Formats: sequence, structure tokens, C-alpha cells
Amino acid sequence: ECVMQFAETKDYILVRHTQDTILASYLNDMSKYNNLNEIKKTRLAYDNITVQLSKKNTRFQYKLIKKGGRASEFENAIEWLCLSGIVSQVYKVEQIKKPLENYRDIDAFKIYVSDLGLLCAKKDLAANDILYMVEEINDFKGGMAENYVNVQLTINGYHTYYWESERGAEIDFIIQRDGQLIPIEVKSADNTRAKSLKVYMDTYKPAYAIKLSAKNFGFEDNKKIIPLYAAFCIWNQFCGCNAHRKCGRYFLLRKQNKKDNACDEIHENHLYKHIRFPTGKTSHPYAPARRFLRSLRFSIERGANIVFLPINPMILVI
Repeated sequence: ECVMQFAETKDYILVRHTQDTILASYLNDMSKYNNLNEIKKTRLAYDNITVQLSKKNTRFQYKLIKKGGRASEFENAIEWLCLSGIVSQVYKVEQIKKPLENYRDIDAFKIYVSDLGLLCAKKDLAANDILYMVEEINDFKGGMAENYVNVQLTINGYHTYYWESERGAEIDFIIQRDGQLIPIEVKSADNTRAKSLKVYMDTYKPAYAIKLSAKNFGFEDNKKIIPLYAAFCIWNQFCGCNAHRKCGRYFLLRKQNKKDNACDEIHENHLYKHIRFPTGKTSHPYAPARRFLRSLRFSIERGANIVFLPINPMILVI
């Protein structure tokens, strides 16, 4: 509703009013479907989730809801928020083995809200605060970026987990992709030094890793570098075609039906000007990539099942 409203009006104030109305309806639902004893607990838990996203350690802690808070007191409230779709839990995995579900630690988890726009409305952040990343929200940027990526991964059908070593190294997300367990590191700025990711890769030797940040597309040290705005392109499935075995080309696959895996080859020089390190006079260094991804998303919305397949290792595809 809010996206459609902004597309029609370009009015941030009107959109914020709609967001506030939705947030008020959440509170009304908590009162409607909970008994009196649980209403206060549910509201306390919901209000505190956004506060904990501002912490350096975003692992959810009951004691931060109120002094002396315990799981036995608030677990029903958290369960209600999850079942209602308002928030989602991301559990820590104790071992990097399949299936990840079997190795989750039920006492260690993070909680993210299911809509980033509503998160910003709840924290009373203006559009310019986000667009220009003002210094006043530095403490909140990391948690907000993680929340955004979790939403995109969930929409794409992934079950997300996180990993933490005994010495405190942490990987924001672990997903299962094409039969591989893939670590994902999220950075809210273009400083992509990731010591924890190096620890993980040295320990578990994944097929590759993904780093999301403000940097442009790239590939280095077996890590796919993806700008945050392109998180939606981390697909959950690949088409069955084996054309990706050819090197030095991108392939755009349109899976028209179950039996048809027709491939349209796109020469890498064509995609250079759209994605890889754009040159020339543009309004923004990412503008060519954004134009291409918008056209790609439009095709997806029209019903095409489109994915990129690898790859020349010097060129990134997601």
C-alpha cells in the first residue's frame, strides 16, 4: 500500500501517515487477540525489538525488555509476533551442517521486523535520514541493514540463520543455496573489512561467500561483493540449463515452462556498460546498474523466471 502510494504521489509525508496507521493497527490487533495479561508483554516486546537493533550485538536479550526479564515471561509474546508475521526470528546455528534446522540453538536468536519502512516509521526516521545516512543514525545503520537483507532473503524463500564462534566472530546470515551452505556478511557502509568472514571461510571452506555493502559489484578472494540495493537478486533456485559451464559469458535464462530451458546469450561487453564498474557521466556511480536491475525486475514482474549463471571469475554475477 505504501509503495503504491509513493509511486503515485511521491509524497513522503503522506506515506508516513499511512505507515503510522498500519503501526496503530498492529497495536489494536495485539489488544484484540491477546488476553489482558499478555497485551502489555506483547507491546513491551514489540517496542523493544527496534531498540535492540541499535545495539552492537543484535542478538535478542529478554533482560533488555525490562530489568530481570526472562524467556518464560515473554516467549508467548514473541511467538505471537512471529505467527502474526510482524517479526521473524533468526536462530544461531551451533554447527555448519545440513540440515541447519537440526543444529539451531533455540535460546540464541535475533529478531527482525518484516517491513523496513514500518521499522523506520516506528523509529521516527525521516526519508532524508535514510537516503543520506546522517551521522545521528550511525548506531542504527548496522541493525537496519541486517534487517533489510533478512527481509529480501526471506522474500526469496531462504531460511536464514546466523553463526557465532567461541571467540566472538559472527556471520550475519547462513543460507542453503544450490545445495551449498553459504555465509553472508552485511556491511552498512563501503568499509568491507570482514575479519569474521575470514575466520568462517578458513574454518569451513565454503564454496564462496557473499558480502553486501555500499560498494559496487566485484569478486575477490572467493567472495561475491554485492551492493545492498541488489540483495533481491540473490536467487534461491537456478534454472536446470548447464549453459553456465561456458566461461566468459553471462546468460540470461527464461524458463518458459518445465520442459523448456531456452537460453539467450548476452555478451559480457553488453553487460559491462550496465553493471561492471560503470564509466562515463552518470548521475550516480550505480545508476547504470540500477537501470539494468529495474528493467530486470520489470521482466520478473511480467512473469519471466530470470537468473544469472556464472561466470568468468573476474566478473560478478549473483
